[in-house]
Amino acid sequence: MIQAPVRRVLCPLLSICLIVSAVGCRSGAERAEEKAGRLKVGMTRAEVEGALGAPDDRSYRAGINSLEVWTYSYSVGFDPRPDKVIFGLILAGVVIVVIAGLAYIACKGGGSFPNFPGGASNGNDRAAIEVTFDPESGKVARVVIR
Repeated sequence: MIQAPVRRVLCPLLSICLIVSAVGCRSGAERAEEKAGRLKVGMTRAEVEGALGAPDDRSYRAGINSLEVWTYSYSVGFDPRPDKVIFGLILAGVVIVVIAGLAYIACKGGGSFPNFPGGASNGNDRAAIEVTFDPESGKVARVVIR
């Protein structure tokens, strides 16, 4: 059994870690949207690769002109930007103060600790950017987020 003083320190620290890690999470759709903003029609293959790195998939679509399509896939991921981490630390502090206040009120009033509803995924876990190159010029003809 963990001693009370250790619990008083350990619980807030674990809460801070949990909140900071959750604040930096972004859906695949958010990440794809941000990355697609770096692309412009008319860019060369080298410019696209410089902006996004190597594609996850390269395919050719048959037709009158064979179109080359590069696909970049994104899923939920951590965004370690400093502003997000600082916001997470502030949010963690506020949450700990609110939880401590609610626990104090519940203990003083003889009531039970409030039951908070849990969150759920909104279904935007995965997204992809499709970059289609013009067969004649070899430059970006279209950028689509799926």
